[in-house]
Amino acid sequence: MRREKLFRLTELVKHKFGPNKVPFGFVCAIFLLLLSPSKLIPIEAPAPANSFGAILSDPRLDAQHRLALAQELGITYYRPEDTVIETWKGRNYDAEVLSKKGFKLIMTLSNSGSSLPAVRPSRPPADLDKYRQTLDDIIDTYRIELMVVENEENNIISYTGNQEQYGAQLKAACEVAHKAGVKCTNG
Repeated sequence: MRREKLFRLTELVKHKFGPNKVPFGFVCAIFLLLLSPSKLIPIEAPAPANSFGAILSDPRLDAQHRLALAQELGITYYRPEDTVIETWKGRNYDAEVLSKKGFKLIMTLSNSGSSLPAVRPSRPPADLDKYRQTLDDIIDTYRIELMVVENEENNIISYTGNQEQYGAQLKAACEVAHKAGVKCTNG
C-alpha cells in the first residue's frame, strides 16, 4: 500500500519534471522511505515535552525574581549567566536556585572574561589540566544538561584565542563532559 502511494507520487513528479529531470533530493527521499520499516516512521508522533529555555540576565532581577519569571514562562531549560572558570569559587547562585526547582541547566563556561557589567573577552586556558579539574568540579556541583564552551568563540569581542587554541579547549571540555554523561557544544 505504502509502496503503491510512493510509486504514484513518483510518477506524478516524473510527469511534472520530465522522466529524466526528477530532482535528486526527491529520489533520495523516496529511496529512504522505501527502505525504512513503517514502524520507524510513525504516523502520529507523541507531543514532545516543553523544550523551551531562556537566559534571564537582566541585572535588575535577583535569582528569586528570575526563578519566578522562569516558572511563569513555563520553560524547561535555564541558562544562567556565564560561569567563569578562572574565578570559580564553587557556586553559581542562579544555577543553584533554578536547578533545585527542577530546571535543566544549559551552562556556558568561559575560561575568563565577563559579559556583565562590561564585556571583557575570554582567553584560552593556560593550563588545560587545571581547566579540566575546574570543569569536573562544576559538573559535580550541578547536574548540567548541556555544557556550552565559551560564548561566541569566533567573535573577537568574546574570545581572544585562535582556532587551534579553541579546538584544544573544546576537546578538553567535551572529554570531561562526556565522561560525566553531559552533552557538550561550542558556543
